[in-house]
Amino acid sequence: AHKTVKISGYELVSGHSYNFKATINQDNVDENPLFPIEFEVEVDEWIEEDIDAGTIANTYVVNSAAELQAILDANTENINILFGSDINGKVLVPENANRITRIDGQGHTFTGAFQINGKSNAKADDATTIFQRINFVADKNLLVGDAFIYCGELDGNTNVRYPDNITVEECTFTAANKDAVGVKVWSLYGDLSVKKCKANGLHSLLQLTSCEKANLVVDEVTISNSKNGISLDNTGKTTIKNSNISTDAYGIRANSDRTAANTNIVETEINALQPVIVRKVTVAGYVLKNVIF
Repeated sequence: AHKTVKISGYELVSGHSYNFKATINQDNVDENPLFPIEFEVEVDEWIEEDIDAGTIANTYVVNSAAELQAILDANTENINILFGSDINGKVLVPENANRITRIDGQGHTFTGAFQINGKSNAKADDATTIFQRINFVADKNLLVGDAFIYCGELDGNTNVRYPDNITVEECTFTAANKDAVGVKVWSLYGDLSVKKCKANGLHSLLQLTSCEKANLVVDEVTISNSKNGISLDNTGKTTIKNSNISTDAYGIRANSDRTAANTNIVETEINALQPVIVRKVTVAGYVLKNVIF
């Protein structure tokens, strides 16, 4: 025998879990003979989230760029945002002092771009923006300029300069025409970490300009089938390590004395027409250690 029960009066919201309890006894099932109770359950892939409850105050699941933007605009405390599906669009990420903003794609595709608004505060406020497990796919109409992640001034708007700490990890960047940039940064005042990322078909994975106060770490990245790799112009301490760069033109380009004196390339394989270019310098100071050309 089968028993069908309708549950009403509840609004089920994406990203939430619900616990319904059923009491089954001889009074509410058919008379003898009793039949076993069979459940058919489908569970999506379980993803464990390592979230420090003291660091991330609120977690949200979003399914559109509009939902994502609304949550970013409405919250000033630490937030953890999870993609519930693939998303298209442009999103402006406002920085707030001491706030940690974590945007986790959970392996979903993001066809669009993020622009970080540093609010033109030249004093580092120790804000942190984290992009994690996002598969970026290029649509030229949805990029910010030519970038997937853009930090700093754009089209004369100086009110968005000077972002703080940025982390990009376990993300992929994919384009078709070698005209998109993974991460483009102007006037960064904190730390930039790019780890375990893959780029394919880009103009370049990283372009940094006037980031002399920043610390940059590039670790375990793979750049393939791209025009260029990493461009550094007047940047602070930079370490590129444990990476593989395969490009048409240059692998790593460093401009200015400051950049050359503060760039370390370690345990990295570069396959490019010009593996490393050092320009506009008067002193030698960069370090190449265990680099394979």
